[in-house]
Amino acid sequence: MAKKRSRQAHTGSVYQSGGQWYAAVMVHGRRRRIRCETKAEALQKRFELCQLAEANSSLVASTFGVFRLRWLETVKANKAANTHEAIKYALRHFEPLDQIPLEKVTGQSIQTVLNGLNGRSRQHAFDKCRQMLNMAVRWKCLLSNPMEHMDRPAHERGAIDPFEVGEVSMILEALKDCRYGAAVALAFCCGLRGGELWGLQWGDLKGNELTIQRQACEVSGKVEIKTTKTTNSIRRILIADSVLTEIHVRREESLREGNAAIAWMFPGLRGEVTRRSNFAHRVWNPLLKQLKLRQRGFHHARHTAATLLLNAGSVPLAVVSKILGHASPKITLQTYAHVMTADLEKHRNAFDVITRKLG
Repeated sequence: MAKKRSRQAHTGSVYQSGGQWYAAVMVHGRRRRIRCETKAEALQKRFELCQLAEANSSLVASTFGVFRLRWLETVKANKAANTHEAIKYALRHFEPLDQIPLEKVTGQSIQTVLNGLNGRSRQHAFDKCRQMLNMAVRWKCLLSNPMEHMDRPAHERGAIDPFEVGEVSMILEALKDCRYGAAVALAFCCGLRGGELWGLQWGDLKGNELTIQRQACEVSGKVEIKTTKTTNSIRRILIADSVLTEIHVRREESLREGNAAIAWMFPGLRGEVTRRSNFAHRVWNPLLKQLKLRQRGFHHARHTAATLLLNAGSVPLAVVSKILGHASPKITLQTYAHVMTADLEKHRNAFDVITRKLG
């Protein structure tokens, strides 16, 4: 009786069927088959499948959740704390897939999770999950990324709701004796982001020129000072005289409080870097409620500055873009074109003028 030949583990097979070549290998107890055009391509694919199976023979029980935690550890060791927290937060949506073997996670199961999210959260979750699974392919834990052919979710930019000039006056008047009055005035004047404001130091101010070069990033209640993200965000801006006066008044108050040694321009009560969440909870939100204004995040002060500058008619788009720290005027235009009403009003009778000339 002929001895039955046993196939060596992870050798796989190459065969032809229906005019197509196939490479097949058992990976994680599951038969993987890839269709190829030629025998040479099938042999190459079999080799790749065998490498995958060999490299992951010890990871048969590895699940999506195990890999997710392992990758987050790598991110934590190599990225900034706020980046790690942002990725961890985005991937928490995929916890329902944690018990599924990594090899069996499909694009459909991922899409089911994404369908339960909205707006920017869905887009961010998609990006980070795809990034993680790409790394799984690089680490040879997966042959291919199940998200490879998935379309990135569309995201409609949230509505910009700038404050009216009268509302700005009300807010600044109400904050006249507040330690953050000058900071809010600066936000309405030059469109600084909250993190940029809280990261300002007195050394950044030279005459009426202010250099924006760092930002305060809050992660899990802790503040980290970082250099601004891009070279365009690092910029010098000129401050209006009225706002400059308020900043000097704030400086005098700071000296009277005994804070001469504190470098921060707008610190908290104990001289610490102001936390975004504290400012919103203790100052901004109660102020809007007191003035009976629609609740809007502090970032809308930046939107207000951009809208006022663009509608002034005397400030070129390129200058507004530079003040805001955008990479290009195109970004400024894309973001604020729908609130640039001054030009629409200015030219609303253009048709009448043109037709009169033609007549």
